[in-house]
Amino acid sequence: MRSLSGRLVLAALVVGSVIGLLTPRPAAAQVVKILDSTSVLTFTASADHNAMSLDGTTPLVTGYRIDVWLRTNVTFNTATPPVPVTTTGPPFASYTIGKPTPVTGTITTVPLLQLKGTAQIAPNVQYALFVSAIGPGGEGRSSVGAGPFGTVAPPSPPGAPAIQ
Repeated sequence: MRSLSGRLVLAALVVGSVIGLLTPRPAAAQVVKILDSTSVLTFTASADHNAMSLDGTTPLVTGYRIDVWLRTNVTFNTATPPVPVTTTGPPFASYTIGKPTPVTGTITTVPLLQLKGTAQIAPNVQYALFVSAIGPGGEGRSSVGAGPFGTVAPPSPPGAPAIQ
């Protein structure tokens, strides 16, 4: 039989372990992908990419759109690394990319920093994006997105030089 002090130590260890399990832990740090001139977006083409309407006259997919949200308007799941899964509000920017031809089922777009749309990606801001297939019947958005990502601004210039 344990002494009273031994039982108190054991009880303190158990309580401490339970408290440790219940204490919220900070979320795993997300790595922000820094875009550069070579960064491109790749995604799997819609399963309907080459499908036609019932009468065979209209493509079900007429193009794709990239929608970009500010990081603050995106919810990430708990995967490692976390993946964007839901958004709130309208996108920060939208880019229509037409209907690129997939290579082995994968579509690669032009470099992300060259996209022209409703707004340009600003430096030192975090974003996430989703891709939608667009067609005459509406649109289908990717179930998960990509991000967070951003660009880096050049450093501030130094002060005026002086010769002493």
